Amino acid sequence: MHSCEITLENGKKLKAVFNPQVGMNLMSYSLGSVEVMDQNTMPAFKERMAGMGALIGPHFHHRKDKDIPSLSIDDLFSFIPSLVKKGQKEPFSHGIARYVPWKYEGGKDFINAKLSGKDTYKGYKISELEGQDFELSFKAKLKPNGLFIDYSISAQNPSVIGLHYYYRLDNKLGNVSSQVDSKYHHPQGWRPIPNDWFESSRVLNFELRPDVEADFGFRPVNEAQHSQVQLKTSSHQVKIYYQSNSKENSWQLYHPKDATYVCLEPVSSANPREASEASSNLKIQIEIIE
Repeated sequence: MHSCEITLENGKKLKAVFNPQVGMNLMSYSLGSVEVMDQNTMPAFKERMAGMGALIGPHFHHRKDKDIPSLSIDDLFSFIPSLVKKGQKEPFSHGIARYVPWKYEGGKDFINAKLSGKDTYKGYKISELEGQDFELSFKAKLKPNGLFIDYSISAQNPSVIGLHYYYRLDNKLGNVSSQVDSKYHHPQGWRPIPNDWFESSRVLNFELRPDVEADFGFRPVNEAQHSQVQLKTSSHQVKIYYQSNSKENSWQLYHPKDATYVCLEPVSSANPREASEASSNLKIQIEIIE
């Protein structure tokens, strides 16, 4: 695997490390000695470009069988043969953006990157691998008050973008809060949010423990085009602010049982498994509080 890490710094304490050669993954984000990306997920990154600070786009999770291009690409990535053995038809979970190199330019505190369906990887057009043409833009700037990301897509078909960042928990414990709508998206459909998940009216207070399993989507109140999500642990907090040009925005909470992390994922679709817009944008600020 190629290594081409770009370190952004602002002041003496705040630091962000990206790898544009491998899917623009956010390898590290720290404030002094406080690292918020879960380094325990490094094996998933090395194996299949997941974990750490992976991207979502142009699709979410697995495509429908009819949307997966019929290509002989078993030798394109080392993890594909094992997926084939398991009978998994989707080679690129959450979209091609996290698997291939991006074109970029950068400086001490910023990086601007692009990925196009017209780009090529090992003899294939990226559009062949994703099954459609598209243009992705990813801009990151590190400021004294946090990491600012501007992520956008213009695609041939309905698509979705998002950040699939794996935030570290202390002792597998934490708490997620946000002002949300009254329903959440379960893998089996929309459901009313249980009353015991609420701290007060419309304020979600989701407790993370080793026995808690979650793969849920939440929407801002009144279909707002912005939201704030906060993670609290015993050693630090992470505040995520985002806004979108799409009313279809939402954020995902993913936490397997016994996980050392929680994924808090701003996405540009209310139900990212059924994207409805071909173009969308997310502007995100991620703040670390000691």
